[in-house]
Amino acid sequence: MKIFSFERISQQSRNDWPVGLIELAAFIGILAMLSVFSTPAEIPLARFYACTFHKLTGYDCPGCGMTRACMAIMHGDFLRSLLLNAGGFIVVTFAALRITKRLCELLMQRSPALHVHWTVPFSIAATIIIYGLARLTLELCGTIAPLR
Repeated sequence: MKIFSFERISQQSRNDWPVGLIELAAFIGILAMLSVFSTPAEIPLARFYACTFHKLTGYDCPGCGMTRACMAIMHGDFLRSLLLNAGGFIVVTFAALRITKRLCELLMQRSPALHVHWTVPFSIAATIIIYGLARLTLELCGTIAPLR
């Protein structure tokens, strides 16, 4: 079974290069921003993306700590990232794959195709949700301290 291959991009995809360039710039910009700043509070306009679940309940949601986890990865602190939110590895990996895909499309006129079973994305999403719910349960029981 083939897991990875390069496919020729269609004429329609060739005409969509401005969209690809914008997406590439956005992903590189986000990763650069995560690398430059040390805490989410230093990011411009950080006050506008606070967690609504945390504001309403006072507890961490399954996604809480994701920005800090991604920042820790970009700074090379993998253990801290894992402790903050294990989903950070998935987010950074996804961003790196999208950057690679867009670079290949723009520079080589070929699109890398990653062939995975349809259950993989659902399994990843379920893992992140179960991890977050387990962390919330442990926080409610007083076994672990909140991330804040």
